[in-house]
Amino acid sequence: MSSEPSVSSIISFSWQKTKEILLPFEFKRWLKILVIVWLAGHSAGLGGNYRFPQQPKPNPQQSQEKQVQLVNQGTPKQPSVQGETSLSGDPTASEQKVAIAPTPLSVKTSSDFKLSPSAIVAILIATPFVIALALFFGWLSARFNFVFIDLLVRRDIRIRESFRTYKTFGNSYFLWSLGFTLIAILVLGLSILGIIFSAAKAKALLLLFVPLALFALLAALVVVLLVSDFVLPMMYRESSLNTMEGLKKFFSFRAGIGRIAFYFLIKIGLGILAGIFALVIALVIGIAAFVIGLLIALLGSLLLGVLPILKPILIAVGIIGITVGVLAIIILLSFATLPISIFFGTFTLSYLARLIPTYNLLNSPSSSSNA
Repeated sequence: MSSEPSVSSIISFSWQKTKEILLPFEFKRWLKILVIVWLAGHSAGLGGNYRFPQQPKPNPQQSQEKQVQLVNQGTPKQPSVQGETSLSGDPTASEQKVAIAPTPLSVKTSSDFKLSPSAIVAILIATPFVIALALFFGWLSARFNFVFIDLLVRRDIRIRESFRTYKTFGNSYFLWSLGFTLIAILVLGLSILGIIFSAAKAKALLLLFVPLALFALLAALVVVLLVSDFVLPMMYRESSLNTMEGLKKFFSFRAGIGRIAFYFLIKIGLGILAGIFALVIALVIGIAAFVIGLLIALLGSLLLGVLPILKPILIAVGIIGITVGVLAIIILLSFATLPISIFFGTFTLSYLARLIPTYNLLNSPSSSSNA
Protein backbone atom coordinates (compact mmCIF):
# COMPACT_ATOMS: atom_id res chain seq x y z
CA MET A 1 0.00 0.00 0.00
CA SER A 2 1.51 3.32 -1.10
CA SER A 3 0.83 6.65 0.44
CA GLU A 4 -1.96 8.83 -0.88
CA PRO A 5 -0.76 11.34 -3.50
CA SER A 6 -0.31 14.89 -2.34
CA VAL A 7 -2.25 17.81 -3.72
CA SER A 8 0.89 19.19 -5.37
CA SER A 9 1.42 15.91 -7.23
CA ILE A 10 -2.21 15.94 -8.38
CA ILE A 11 -1.83 19.51 -9.62
CA SER A 12 1.39 18.61 -11.43
CA PHE A 13 -0.20 15.54 -12.99
CA SER A 14 -3.26 17.53 -14.06
CA TRP A 15 -1.10 20.16 -15.73
CA GLN A 16 0.84 17.45 -17.55
CA LYS A 17 -2.43 15.97 -18.85
CA THR A 18 -3.53 19.45 -19.92
CA LYS A 19 -0.41 19.84 -22.04
CA GLU A 20 -0.93 16.41 -23.57
CA ILE A 21 -4.45 17.39 -24.62
CA LEU A 22 -3.62 20.83 -26.02
CA LEU A 23 -0.13 20.44 -27.44
CA PRO A 24 1.07 20.75 -30.11
CA PHE A 25 -1.01 23.79 -30.97
CA GLU A 26 -3.36 23.36 -33.91
CA PHE A 27 -5.88 26.10 -34.57
CA LYS A 28 -8.60 23.77 -35.87
CA ARG A 29 -8.18 21.37 -32.94
CA TRP A 30 -8.22 24.17 -30.37
CA LEU A 31 -11.33 25.63 -32.00
CA LYS A 32 -13.15 22.28 -31.70
CA ILE A 33 -12.07 21.94 -28.07
CA LEU A 34 -13.27 25.48 -27.45
CA VAL A 35 -16.70 24.63 -28.86
CA ILE A 36 -16.93 21.60 -26.54
CA VAL A 37 -15.87 23.67 -23.53
CA TRP A 38 -18.34 26.43 -24.34
CA LEU A 39 -21.31 24.13 -24.88
CA ALA A 40 -20.47 22.12 -21.75
CA GLY A 41 -20.41 25.32 -19.69
CA HIS A 42 -16.78 25.03 -18.61
CA SER A 43 -15.41 28.15 -20.30
CA ALA A 44 -13.07 30.33 -18.26
CA GLY A 45 -12.09 33.94 -18.61
CA LEU A 46 -15.34 35.31 -20.04
CA GLY A 47 -17.52 35.22 -16.94
CA GLY A 48 -18.33 38.12 -14.68
CA ASN A 49 -21.04 39.51 -12.47
CA TYR A 50 -19.89 43.07 -12.04
CA ARG A 51 -22.55 45.58 -11.15
CA PHE A 52 -21.87 49.19 -11.92
CA PRO A 53 -22.43 51.55 -8.99
CA GLN A 54 -25.85 53.09 -9.10
CA GLN A 55 -26.64 56.69 -8.31
CA PRO A 56 -28.84 57.13 -5.23
CA LYS A 57 -32.47 57.60 -6.07
CA PRO A 58 -33.81 61.03 -5.08
CA ASN A 59 -36.18 61.22 -2.14
CA PRO A 60 -39.08 63.56 -3.05
CA GLN A 61 -39.54 64.74 0.56
CA GLN A 62 -35.84 65.53 0.96
CA SER A 63 -35.84 67.34 -2.39
CA GLN A 64 -38.74 69.57 -1.31
CA GLU A 65 -37.04 70.38 2.03
CA LYS A 66 -33.82 71.29 0.23
CA GLN A 67 -35.77 73.51 -2.15
CA VAL A 68 -37.35 75.40 0.77
CA GLN A 69 -33.92 75.91 2.36
CA LEU A 70 -32.46 77.28 -0.86
CA VAL A 71 -35.39 79.67 -1.30
CA ASN A 72 -35.08 80.96 2.28
CA GLN A 73 -31.32 81.40 1.92
CA GLY A 74 -31.65 83.22 -1.37
CA THR A 75 -34.42 85.62 -0.18
CA PRO A 76 -32.95 88.98 0.93
CA LYS A 77 -33.86 90.13 4.40
CA GLN A 78 -36.43 92.96 4.43
CA PRO A 79 -35.24 96.10 6.27
CA SER A 80 -37.25 97.07 9.31
CA VAL A 81 -39.49 100.11 9.04
CA GLN A 82 -40.28 102.22 12.10
CA GLY A 83 -43.84 102.01 13.14
CA GLU A 84 -44.39 98.82 11.21
CA THR A 85 -45.89 96.03 13.21
CA SER A 86 -45.85 92.35 12.57
CA LEU A 87 -48.86 90.32 11.68
CA SER A 88 -48.99 89.14 15.24
CA GLY A 89 -49.26 92.70 16.47
CA ASP A 90 -45.84 92.69 18.11
CA PRO A 91 -44.22 96.10 17.42
CA THR A 92 -40.79 94.78 18.45
CA ALA A 93 -40.60 92.51 15.45
CA SER A 94 -38.12 94.05 13.08
CA GLU A 95 -38.34 91.73 10.13
CA GLN A 96 -40.36 88.96 8.69
CA LYS A 97 -39.13 85.83 6.96
CA VAL A 98 -40.64 85.38 3.60
CA ALA A 99 -41.09 81.71 2.76
CA ILE A 100 -42.18 80.65 -0.68
CA ALA A 101 -44.23 77.50 -0.81
CA PRO A 102 -42.32 74.79 -2.69
CA THR A 103 -43.65 73.70 -6.01
CA PRO A 104 -44.98 70.17 -5.69
CA LEU A 105 -42.72 67.69 -7.45
CA SER A 106 -44.21 65.28 -9.89
CA VAL A 107 -43.48 61.86 -8.45
CA LYS A 108 -44.16 58.88 -10.61
CA THR A 109 -45.56 55.85 -8.89
CA SER A 110 -45.72 52.28 -10.06
CA SER A 111 -49.28 52.86 -11.24
CA ASP A 112 -48.00 55.44 -13.75
CA PHE A 113 -45.96 52.81 -15.58
CA LYS A 114 -48.47 50.79 -17.52
CA LEU A 115 -47.63 48.40 -20.32
CA SER A 116 -49.34 48.93 -23.60
CA PRO A 117 -51.39 46.04 -25.06
CA SER A 118 -48.76 45.50 -27.75
CA ALA A 119 -46.01 45.20 -25.11
CA ILE A 120 -48.08 42.67 -23.15
CA VAL A 121 -48.64 40.62 -26.30
CA ALA A 122 -44.92 40.75 -27.10
CA ILE A 123 -44.04 39.54 -23.59
CA LEU A 124 -46.57 36.70 -23.80
CA ILE A 125 -45.12 35.62 -27.14
CA ALA A 126 -41.47 35.99 -26.10
CA THR A 127 -41.73 34.23 -22.73
CA PRO A 128 -42.37 30.69 -24.07
CA PHE A 129 -39.65 31.22 -26.67
CA VAL A 130 -37.11 32.28 -24.02
CA ILE A 131 -38.05 29.34 -21.78
CA ALA A 132 -37.75 26.91 -24.70
CA LEU A 133 -34.38 28.38 -25.65
CA ALA A 134 -33.11 28.07 -22.07
CA LEU A 135 -34.28 24.45 -21.86
CA PHE A 136 -32.62 23.65 -25.19
CA PHE A 137 -29.25 25.04 -24.15
CA GLY A 138 -29.58 23.35 -20.76
CA TRP A 139 -30.15 20.02 -22.49
CA LEU A 140 -27.27 20.71 -24.90
CA SER A 141 -24.95 21.56 -22.01
CA ALA A 142 -25.90 18.35 -20.19
CA ARG A 143 -25.07 16.29 -23.28
CA PHE A 144 -21.79 18.09 -23.94
CA ASN A 145 -20.60 17.56 -20.37
CA PHE A 146 -20.01 13.93 -21.31
CA VAL A 147 -18.38 14.95 -24.59
CA PHE A 148 -16.02 17.05 -22.46
CA ILE A 149 -15.23 14.15 -20.13
CA ASP A 150 -14.61 11.89 -23.13
CA LEU A 151 -12.19 14.48 -24.51
CA LEU A 152 -10.25 14.56 -21.22
CA VAL A 153 -10.07 10.78 -20.95
CA ARG A 154 -9.31 9.84 -24.56
CA ARG A 155 -7.54 13.06 -25.59
CA ASP A 156 -9.35 12.70 -28.88
CA ILE A 157 -12.05 14.94 -30.35
CA ARG A 158 -15.08 12.86 -31.33
CA ILE A 159 -17.97 15.27 -30.99
CA ARG A 160 -20.61 13.42 -33.01
CA GLU A 161 -19.70 9.97 -31.72
CA SER A 162 -19.52 11.04 -28.08
CA PHE A 163 -22.74 13.05 -28.40
CA ARG A 164 -24.60 9.94 -29.58
CA THR A 165 -22.85 7.44 -27.31
CA TYR A 166 -23.59 9.24 -24.06
CA LYS A 167 -27.03 10.60 -24.92
CA THR A 168 -28.73 8.50 -22.22
CA PHE A 169 -26.42 9.90 -19.54
CA GLY A 170 -26.81 13.44 -20.86
CA ASN A 171 -30.60 13.20 -20.90
CA SER A 172 -30.59 11.78 -17.37
CA TYR A 173 -28.39 14.61 -16.16
CA PHE A 174 -30.62 17.20 -17.84
CA LEU A 175 -33.82 15.81 -16.29
CA TRP A 176 -32.19 15.57 -12.88
CA SER A 177 -30.90 19.15 -13.15
CA LEU A 178 -34.33 20.39 -14.17
CA GLY A 179 -36.10 18.62 -11.31
CA PHE A 180 -33.49 19.58 -8.73
CA THR A 181 -33.60 23.22 -9.84
CA LEU A 182 -37.38 23.35 -9.45
CA ILE A 183 -37.19 21.78 -5.99
CA ALA A 184 -34.41 24.15 -4.93
CA ILE A 185 -36.37 27.17 -6.15
CA LEU A 186 -39.45 25.95 -4.27
CA VAL A 187 -37.56 25.43 -1.01
CA LEU A 188 -35.71 28.72 -1.32
CA GLY A 189 -38.93 30.54 -2.19
CA LEU A 190 -40.69 29.14 0.87
CA SER A 191 -37.75 30.21 3.01
CA ILE A 192 -37.90 33.74 1.60
CA LEU A 193 -41.64 33.89 2.23
CA GLY A 194 -40.96 32.78 5.78
CA ILE A 195 -38.41 35.58 6.19
CA ILE A 196 -40.88 38.15 4.85
CA PHE A 197 -43.63 36.88 7.14
CA SER A 198 -41.30 36.84 10.13
CA ALA A 199 -40.12 40.39 9.48
CA ALA A 200 -43.73 41.61 9.35
CA LYS A 201 -45.43 39.51 12.04
CA ALA A 202 -43.00 37.58 14.21
CA LYS A 203 -39.41 38.78 14.13
CA ALA A 204 -38.32 36.01 16.46
CA LEU A 205 -38.84 33.52 13.63
CA LEU A 206 -36.11 35.24 11.63
CA LEU A 207 -33.64 33.22 13.68
CA LEU A 208 -35.18 30.14 12.08
CA PHE A 209 -35.88 31.16 8.49
CA VAL A 210 -32.68 33.10 7.71
CA PRO A 211 -30.34 30.20 8.59
CA LEU A 212 -32.75 27.84 6.82
CA ALA A 213 -32.57 29.86 3.61
CA LEU A 214 -28.77 30.07 3.77
CA PHE A 215 -28.46 26.36 4.49
CA ALA A 216 -30.81 25.47 1.61
CA LEU A 217 -28.80 27.63 -0.78
CA LEU A 218 -25.46 26.20 0.36
CA ALA A 219 -26.72 22.60 0.30
CA ALA A 220 -28.12 23.01 -3.21
CA LEU A 221 -24.83 24.46 -4.44
CA VAL A 222 -22.80 21.62 -2.89
CA VAL A 223 -25.03 18.93 -4.40
CA VAL A 224 -24.84 20.52 -7.85
CA LEU A 225 -21.03 20.68 -7.65
CA LEU A 226 -20.75 17.09 -6.42
CA VAL A 227 -22.87 15.87 -9.32
CA SER A 228 -21.07 17.89 -12.00
CA ASP A 229 -17.57 17.17 -10.66
CA PHE A 230 -17.78 13.57 -9.41
CA VAL A 231 -21.05 11.86 -10.31
CA LEU A 232 -20.83 12.54 -14.05
CA PRO A 233 -17.39 10.87 -14.34
CA MET A 234 -18.77 7.90 -12.39
CA MET A 235 -21.67 7.67 -14.87
CA TYR A 236 -19.16 7.89 -17.72
CA ARG A 237 -17.25 4.94 -16.27
CA GLU A 238 -20.33 2.78 -15.56
CA SER A 239 -22.93 2.53 -18.30
CA SER A 240 -25.69 1.35 -15.92
CA LEU A 241 -25.90 4.44 -13.71
CA ASN A 242 -28.30 7.32 -14.02
CA THR A 243 -27.75 10.60 -12.21
CA MET A 244 -29.70 9.80 -9.05
CA GLU A 245 -28.14 6.33 -8.75
CA GLY A 246 -24.71 7.84 -9.30
CA LEU A 247 -25.27 10.36 -6.51
CA LYS A 248 -26.36 7.61 -4.12
CA LYS A 249 -23.35 5.49 -5.07
CA PHE A 250 -20.98 8.39 -4.52
CA PHE A 251 -22.28 8.88 -0.98
CA SER A 252 -22.07 5.12 -0.38
CA PHE A 253 -18.27 5.25 -0.77
CA ARG A 254 -18.06 7.60 2.24
CA ALA A 255 -15.21 9.61 0.80
CA GLY A 256 -15.25 11.85 3.86
CA ILE A 257 -16.71 15.28 4.41
CA GLY A 258 -13.29 16.69 5.30
CA ARG A 259 -11.66 15.49 2.09
CA ILE A 260 -14.53 16.82 -0.02
CA ALA A 261 -14.43 20.16 1.80
CA PHE A 262 -10.66 20.25 1.25
CA TYR A 263 -11.28 19.72 -2.48
CA PHE A 264 -13.63 22.70 -2.61
CA LEU A 265 -11.11 24.88 -0.75
CA ILE A 266 -8.34 23.90 -3.17
CA LYS A 267 -10.60 24.56 -6.13
CA ILE A 268 -11.54 27.98 -4.77
CA GLY A 269 -7.86 28.86 -4.30
CA LEU A 270 -6.95 27.67 -7.79
CA GLY A 271 -9.96 29.54 -9.13
CA ILE A 272 -8.71 32.80 -7.59
CA LEU A 273 -5.29 32.31 -9.19
CA ALA A 274 -6.90 31.44 -12.51
CA GLY A 275 -9.12 34.50 -12.27
CA ILE A 276 -6.10 36.75 -11.71
CA PHE A 277 -4.35 35.17 -14.69
CA ALA A 278 -7.43 35.60 -16.88
CA LEU A 279 -7.76 39.23 -15.77
CA VAL A 280 -4.15 39.97 -16.69
CA ILE A 281 -4.62 38.32 -20.08
CA ALA A 282 -7.82 40.30 -20.65
CA LEU A 283 -6.06 43.57 -19.76
CA VAL A 284 -3.17 42.86 -22.12
CA ILE A 285 -5.52 41.95 -24.97
CA GLY A 286 -7.75 44.94 -24.22
CA ILE A 287 -4.85 47.41 -24.20
CA ALA A 288 -3.46 45.97 -27.43
CA ALA A 289 -6.89 46.14 -29.08
CA PHE A 290 -7.35 49.74 -27.90
CA VAL A 291 -3.99 50.82 -29.34
CA ILE A 292 -4.67 49.10 -32.66
CA GLY A 293 -8.17 50.58 -32.82
CA LEU A 294 -6.82 54.05 -32.03
CA LEU A 295 -4.23 53.82 -34.82
CA ILE A 296 -6.86 52.66 -37.29
CA ALA A 297 -9.18 55.49 -36.23
CA LEU A 298 -6.40 58.06 -36.72
CA LEU A 299 -5.66 56.65 -40.15
CA GLY A 300 -9.35 56.82 -41.03
CA SER A 301 -9.60 60.43 -39.87
CA LEU A 302 -6.59 61.37 -42.03
CA LEU A 303 -8.15 59.71 -45.07
CA LEU A 304 -11.44 61.46 -44.35
CA GLY A 305 -9.66 64.81 -44.19
CA VAL A 306 -8.00 64.23 -47.55
CA LEU A 307 -10.94 62.55 -49.31
CA PRO A 308 -14.27 63.53 -47.69
CA ILE A 309 -16.11 61.62 -50.40
CA LEU A 310 -14.99 58.38 -48.71
CA LYS A 311 -17.05 59.08 -45.56
CA PRO A 312 -19.86 56.51 -46.24
CA ILE A 313 -17.31 53.85 -47.17
CA LEU A 314 -15.19 54.54 -44.09
CA ILE A 315 -18.26 54.37 -41.83
CA ALA A 316 -19.25 50.99 -43.29
CA VAL A 317 -15.69 49.70 -43.00
CA GLY A 318 -15.55 50.97 -39.41
CA ILE A 319 -18.74 49.13 -38.42
CA ILE A 320 -17.48 45.91 -40.00
CA GLY A 321 -14.07 46.38 -38.41
CA ILE A 322 -15.54 46.89 -34.93
CA THR A 323 -17.68 43.75 -35.29
CA VAL A 324 -14.75 41.66 -36.50
CA GLY A 325 -12.52 43.14 -33.80
CA VAL A 326 -14.92 42.26 -30.99
CA LEU A 327 -15.26 38.69 -32.27
CA ALA A 328 -11.48 38.42 -32.60
CA ILE A 329 -10.99 39.64 -29.02
CA ILE A 330 -13.52 37.09 -27.71
CA ILE A 331 -11.88 34.22 -29.61
CA LEU A 332 -8.37 35.32 -28.64
CA LEU A 333 -9.33 35.62 -24.97
CA SER A 334 -11.03 32.22 -25.12
CA PHE A 335 -7.94 30.64 -26.66
CA ALA A 336 -5.71 32.23 -24.03
CA THR A 337 -7.84 30.89 -21.17
CA LEU A 338 -8.64 27.49 -22.71
CA PRO A 339 -5.83 25.76 -20.73
CA ILE A 340 -7.58 26.88 -17.53
CA SER A 341 -10.77 25.02 -18.46
CA ILE A 342 -8.87 21.87 -19.45
CA PHE A 343 -6.73 21.99 -16.30
CA PHE A 344 -9.74 22.20 -13.99
CA GLY A 345 -11.32 19.27 -15.81
CA THR A 346 -8.24 17.08 -15.42
CA PHE A 347 -7.78 18.20 -11.82
CA THR A 348 -11.34 17.15 -10.96
CA LEU A 349 -10.86 13.71 -12.49
CA SER A 350 -7.52 13.30 -10.73
CA TYR A 351 -8.99 14.25 -7.37
CA LEU A 352 -11.88 11.84 -7.91
CA ALA A 353 -9.29 9.08 -8.24
CA ARG A 354 -7.81 10.28 -4.94
CA LEU A 355 -11.21 9.99 -3.27
CA ILE A 356 -12.33 6.76 -4.96
CA PRO A 357 -9.46 4.90 -6.69
CA THR A 358 -11.97 2.74 -8.58
CA TYR A 359 -12.75 5.72 -10.82
CA ASN A 360 -9.23 6.49 -11.98
CA LEU A 361 -10.11 7.67 -15.48
CA LEU A 362 -6.78 9.36 -16.25
CA ASN A 363 -4.49 6.62 -14.85
CA SER A 364 -3.19 9.04 -12.27
CA PRO A 365 -0.74 7.98 -9.52
CA SER A 366 -3.67 7.84 -7.09
CA SER A 367 -4.67 4.48 -8.61
CA SER A 368 -2.40 2.72 -6.18
CA SER A 369 -3.50 4.70 -3.16
CA ASN A 370 -5.82 3.45 -0.54
CA ALA A 371 -8.81 5.67 0.08
